[in-house]
Amino acid sequence: MFFESQCEISIASQEVLLALDSFDDIVYLPRGPVQSVEDISYADTQNNTQTLANWIEDLVSNPARITPAFNQSWPATAEVVNAVQVSYTTGYSTAELVPKLLKSGMLFYVAHLYENRSAVTDTDLKEVPMAVASIVTIYTTGIYH
Repeated sequence: MFFESQCEISIASQEVLLALDSFDDIVYLPRGPVQSVEDISYADTQNNTQTLANWIEDLVSNPARITPAFNQSWPATAEVVNAVQVSYTTGYSTAELVPKLLKSGMLFYVAHLYENRSAVTDTDLKEVPMAVASIVTIYTTGIYH
């Protein structure tokens, strides 16, 4: 979907898997809004899969983030590709929770596609309406979330 790709968000609820080669001090979770973090697993130094029991999650910030539990540090990982895997749920759980500004942008975009639905045209091609571009800018700069 146009808005999901342009704004790097999820509109409908969906399961996401973030794969990293190692833990960062702060692990940022893309494609918000994040509803919940389900699981964090990692390959330990012996390359055995382990499941992390405790972490701190900040689902209010944009982007959402996770850090080690208080007075803890991330465990050491094997030096392999995708050693860390974070499973989480992102998107709005109901249509009513989707912000009105985003809904308006989608309606503007659909109207634009309807008015310009030919693959080939004798007239000038039309850009996405300024209202749509403005809404994308608002979401990608983090002004609105």
